[in-house]
Amino acid sequence: MTAKEYLSQAFYMNRQIKAKERRLEWLREIAPGPSMRFSQEEKSKGDPRNSLVENAALKVVELEEEIASD
Repeated sequence: MTAKEYLSQAFYMNRQIKAKERRLEWLREIAPGPSMRFSQEEKSKGDPRNSLVENAALKVVELEEEIASD
């Protein structure tokens, strides 16, 4: 592997990490806060997770773990 190929891999991985960080920032901005009220209709029906707040929090945690592992 040449130095150029190696650096290209690092550049590509850095771009992926930055994209995940932007998505994490976006999720944090749109995630519903605990002060919002939710009705039964807003709960996801096919998902075993019960609330939108829980879903948003889990997505944030999963994405943070992905970024840390990358």
